[in-house]
Amino acid sequence: MSEVVNEAGPAQLPVEYAPTPTTRRLLTGRVAPVLLWLALPVLAEHLWEWGISTQALSVRLRSLGLTPGVETAAALTLNTQAFLRRHWVWSPGPDPITLRMELAAERRVPTELTSLLEERVAQGLAPVESLAYALGVPASEVEVELPSLADPDLDRDLLEGLD
Repeated sequence: MSEVVNEAGPAQLPVEYAPTPTTRRLLTGRVAPVLLWLALPVLAEHLWEWGISTQALSVRLRSLGLTPGVETAAALTLNTQAFLRRHWVWSPGPDPITLRMELAAERRVPTELTSLLEERVAQGLAPVESLAYALGVPASEVEVELPSLADPDLDRDLLEGLD
């Protein structure tokens, strides 16, 4: 497992799905010029390793003023899945492209936010439906102890000031 840190905090991802530190070097432009000379299967391996899209790479190359060759430029017009399926060679077993796409498509709400939302629901300050959405379950399945409402017949504080 590899730890990936983002705004939501650390998340554990299988190593094969986590981008490598080389991604940072790509962002600084130290790696990008080399990409112009790579064979497409090697470039596909790097895209997979870095966890970036063909569009992101194209934009980065353009921002650095680098123009890929005709073959590479044409390949980078494909969406990432199509590019990887055409040019990347992976070991036998479950399709890693589909597995990564499924993982990326999952709705994930940071645990800290979910906990805070649960507190707010318990205090009556947020709707149960919001917490249900964050948890990915129907609202009827959310079990949060809601605050009890004061009984106006028994609460003498409500009567103060009515003299």
